[in-house]
Amino acid sequence: MVKAVIFDLDGTLVDTMDDLGTAMNRMLVRLGYDKRTKGELIRFINNGARNFVRLSLPEELQSVEFVVDSALSTYEAEYSQCYLEQSESYEGMKEALWGLSDRKIKLGVLSNKQDKFVKKIVEKIFGKKLFKFVQGNLDSLPKKPDPQGALYVAKQLGVKPECCVFVGDSDIDIETAKNAKMTSVAVSWGYRAEQVLKDAGADYIVHDTGELIYAIEKIFYDMLPEKKKKKQAPPMGANLIKPEKSKAQEEPSEPMVDEPAPASVADEAPKEQPQVEVADAPQKQHPQIKATKRKK
Repeated sequence: MVKAVIFDLDGTLVDTMDDLGTAMNRMLVRLGYDKRTKGELIRFINNGARNFVRLSLPEELQSVEFVVDSALSTYEAEYSQCYLEQSESYEGMKEALWGLSDRKIKLGVLSNKQDKFVKKIVEKIFGKKLFKFVQGNLDSLPKKPDPQGALYVAKQLGVKPECCVFVGDSDIDIETAKNAKMTSVAVSWGYRAEQVLKDAGADYIVHDTGELIYAIEKIFYDMLPEKKKKKQAPPMGANLIKPEKSKAQEEPSEPMVDEPAPASVADEAPKEQPQVEVADAPQKQHPQIKATKRKK
């Protein structure tokens, strides 16, 4: 059964994009380079600060390591001045987290962002009591999608990997969950288009925090032994369905950018989808709750 949920930070728990963009463009200006658009910067994130800096630099400098080193130092100095100016939790997230905590589910955070910033952001926005363990990027711990970070967080929570759900907004997070043998739940409100999440093989894709709760309840129920399932009704309102070919998939949703997404994401034809299978539930408590589940 589900005993812990590990969350990505940026684009999953907290919208940090404006502060990230502010720091990066201040760095570029200080170094004499042109600013980047929000659309460009969104495509560069998810794989740690060094990679974010590298891809934000002019292309001809991205392979020059001493330039990247210097730029990273400047970026961290700028980010330290603005990282809590505009960052805030997504709508309904605090209530959803307390709902999971009330269900005796342990909560953790694993991010590729620098550890010192991760801990301060989580504490500032969510306080000290919700999350039992928070881990950002350190030189001693490989970045996602390497599973070591996720496995380390699970160990600190005292939970086996197979009893953990990993929640994130990117293909990196989905790959991390797979590598760590955890169930993946992808959120569509973050920094990657929904088609990217489908192509990455997310076990579930959710579109609001109500769906997130129902998806985790459904995973919890599905993990129960058959004898216990007979004694416990399926989660109310959790009509989780496998994806069907629809207009939404023929025209995948765009990431939150101010310019067109790259052709590799926006122009890619959707994959053939299986027939819809609807999970039985006695009634709906929420008229708009649904979440997609990818057939394995």
